[in-house]
Amino acid sequence: MAKMLMTWERKILRNIYGPTKENGQWRIKTNAELITKYKAPDIVNVIKIRRLGCLGHVRMNETRPGV
Repeated sequence: MAKMLMTWERKILRNIYGPTKENGQWRIKTNAELITKYKAPDIVNVIKIRRLGCLGHVRMNETRPGV
């Protein structure tokens, strides 16, 4: 699932930033170029951080194991 999310994110970033003209020819940006241009954390890390943040809001009750 993480690989699919990373692929989708790079696809969207390539659409946003567009191709690069190099030596008179157009080419798509490499993954390294996308990472340097887009300086935010990748989508997988953002999801993990948000899931951990929500963990503090979960309440345990008697029907759940571990109480």
